[in-house]
Amino acid sequence: MFRRYRRHILVLGVLLLAAFCFAPTPEGLSTEGQRCLGIFATCGLFWVTGVLPLAVTSLLVLALLPLLGVMSADQAFALFGNRAVFFILGALVLAASMISTGLSSRVALLVVSRFGRSPRTFLLGVLLSAAFLSLWMPEHAVAAMMFPVVLQIVHALDLTPGRSEWGKAVFLALGWGAVIGGIATLLGGARNPLALAILYQTTGDTVGFFEWMRAALPLSVGLLAVTAVLLGRIAAREEIDISPCRAVLERRLAEAGPMTRAEKRLSWIGIATILAWIFLGHDFGLAQISVL
Repeated sequence: MFRRYRRHILVLGVLLLAAFCFAPTPEGLSTEGQRCLGIFATCGLFWVTGVLPLAVTSLLVLALLPLLGVMSADQAFALFGNRAVFFILGALVLAASMISTGLSSRVALLVVSRFGRSPRTFLLGVLLSAAFLSLWMPEHAVAAMMFPVVLQIVHALDLTPGRSEWGKAVFLALGWGAVIGGIATLLGGARNPLALAILYQTTGDTVGFFEWMRAALPLSVGLLAVTAVLLGRIAAREEIDISPCRAVLERRLAEAGPMTRAEKRLSWIGIATILAWIFLGHDFGLAQISVL
């Protein structure tokens, strides 16, 4: 969308950064703070428009912070030593392993197939599958993994794009389930452990894996219940034959075959890691367990 204006947006970003750097500093705001706002505005523009790859823009932030005197190079690079970064890295490695071995797809197919008796229960199955997987892996990975399965099912039903209420609802179930499930544990996304890192840096206090789950899981369950009701009302607007969905699920499960040795090993490793996070995370640290 913005590719044709790429040069203009890049120039605009440079001018925006220069404006923040050379404009008079408002009272109550430090020069470093104003320049940091300029970096945020410029990189935010690049992220939203996509004129640069996301990773390149992220590295640009790391380079601009010391170049503009916001913080020293040692301070900027030390941010990568934050304990939250290593916990997120461990969660991403576990998620990538689940995707590469096919274990996550198998779990999603099994859960959805148990609910695929009617249009309404099928939506519930997609919602709960996405939410359950987001308890143990980042929500974005869950959405990316389940999207092809849901898309194949929608194609099997021969729904009219843009007009089918049920077709819209099934993708909403996928997105909402992943987001809501990601609230319940620290594995659901980067924002949860980063929030804990900020809490630790400012107060010296932290929250363990189990404490977070005990506080957030009821909220997640309540949101899932409300979402299920809303999706049920959407599904009631359209009568469809769900039998092609079951055929797709059965075929995908047959293609997956029995659990491989790698899937079984990963299951035990994943269970052991999650149990260690829950029961030992407060004493030994989530990041240390992730590294091990």
